Amino acid sequence: MRIRRKPWARPELAACPFNIDNPAEHCGHWAEVFPKQQPLHLELGCGKGVFTAEQAKRHPEYNLVAIDIKSDILGVAKRNIEELFGEQPVDNLRIFAYDIERILEVMNENDQFDRIFINFCNPWPKKKHKKKRLTYTRQLEHYKTFLKPDGEIWFKTDDDELFEESLDYFKECGFNFTYLTRDLHNSDFTDNVITEHERMFSEQGIPIKFLIAKLDPTVPLRVYVDAEELLSKENEMMGETLAKVFAKKDGERPLDLALAGKMVLQQEKDPIDQLIEERSGLHFCNQENSLEQFPFYPVPLMYILMYDDNGNYFGRHTDDGPIVCVNLSSRCCKVADDIRAFLELILFHPNWKHLLNQAQRTGRSIDEVEAEVEVNFEPWQEILSSVLQLPYDAEALPKLRANLLQSSGFVIYPNLDRAMKDNRFLKTE
Repeated sequence: MRIRRKPWARPELAACPFNIDNPAEHCGHWAEVFPKQQPLHLELGCGKGVFTAEQAKRHPEYNLVAIDIKSDILGVAKRNIEELFGEQPVDNLRIFAYDIERILEVMNENDQFDRIFINFCNPWPKKKHKKKRLTYTRQLEHYKTFLKPDGEIWFKTDDDELFEESLDYFKECGFNFTYLTRDLHNSDFTDNVITEHERMFSEQGIPIKFLIAKLDPTVPLRVYVDAEELLSKENEMMGETLAKVFAKKDGERPLDLALAGKMVLQQEKDPIDQLIEERSGLHFCNQENSLEQFPFYPVPLMYILMYDDNGNYFGRHTDDGPIVCVNLSSRCCKVADDIRAFLELILFHPNWKHLLNQAQRTGRSIDEVEAEVEVNFEPWQEILSSVLQLPYDAEALPKLRANLLQSSGFVIYPNLDRAMKDNRFLKTE
């Protein structure tokens, strides 16, 4: 549901003493924005602030940070908070507008929240949109960056599918459930603050699903080994280093090992490769292409196949995996299901780059591109089609558009330092 634009919201928020205008400035220091040092709680997607206000008023012993993506809705939350608090100063609550998908830009491992609330978030029911859910595995991994080892996530929803699939997300990310009910209002749980949506759904007879999740200390902590570092070391030296890392001490979480970084798929060019490069505007990787300008740190490992002059890199993370594109904005999107589909796309559909560029510029909104192209092949296309045995696919561009609307499954960081904030990396010095 879209909220109507409220011209008064931004001016009121700018003058509000408990609103944060520049949240990135407080990254790693959220405890310091409150006058009293006490446990930190975080609400993701506070909406109109009904829960936010009541939670902060009911529990003055906690400091609460509440986020929503739009200033218009946050303005409503600000008024609801002021109405409930009245003349009492709002000392234990701070609000700000931000995209929660980019939360690691405003919070890091130094913040250490005791509890995270996720109430009635968008269920994103379509398959291609599920990775936008606030409980999806990628988001949960982000929250683990600033959630205390013994911290909790409280999650409420009316949506059955979202709840059941979120159970799998939590388990996959190493969380256990200390409390779980599929009918909150008929359960024995007592410390419940009713939200606006919760009241509305309950009046419609829809049971409220609720859980409390805590990180399982027995789940392995993933250790990423830089692939380039691994190849640059002698086997014995690397073996000694690995032995030190995996020497588990009493009370420590077990460790798991995975490769990360970038590898070049070396290609000795023949006339066919040169023809592909000339016609597609892409370059195959080879020994002369060290790609030191590649500024990203993908997790897991990315094998780079081709690149262009605009800072786009094309590759995959498994031998038979889909081809993905990483660009200078650290965005990653799926381009084709396999290498054959990728070659067919770049050779026979000149509009594919326009569609990709639109996806990169706008993030989610993609301009329509005419999918029908001239079927009459030029001589070079006939040659490549015959040699590579590539069938012309008139549905290639619609397939590309569908792929661009999906997440690739990659987590892309602008550099190794940022990646190390989210994961543990093997240090080989």
